[in-house]
Amino acid sequence: MSASIVLSKILPLELSASSVSMESHGSLDVAWAPGDIFPVINWLRNQNVLILGGDVIRRRENLIDYCGDNWYFESSQATEKLDEQVDAAADKAESYIRNYVAKNGPSFLFSLVVE
Repeated sequence: MSASIVLSKILPLELSASSVSMESHGSLDVAWAPGDIFPVINWLRNQNVLILGGDVIRRRENLIDYCGDNWYFESSQATEKLDEQVDAAADKAESYIRNYVAKNGPSFLFSLVVE
């Protein structure tokens, strides 16, 4: 299932309004700037939606493209409750994005893959 289809159906308008469509790149993904994605991650956490990972998209002036960087969350379903997995996955997404921006600057967008 495509993450953007799920996210576009479940996110409140104020969160989806700040997203950037990747449709021009042949993808149904949507992405957010670093300052906009943390409320999305928090909302997903509060809704108990598991973030499986995400992609980094380079943004230069009016051009955007996937740069090949990404992260993923490997759950240990046998030993963790869903809410623990959701928290761990959200923490990992936030940490990855913060570290990425600290190292590479804010000129990137981030998409999320959810379950």
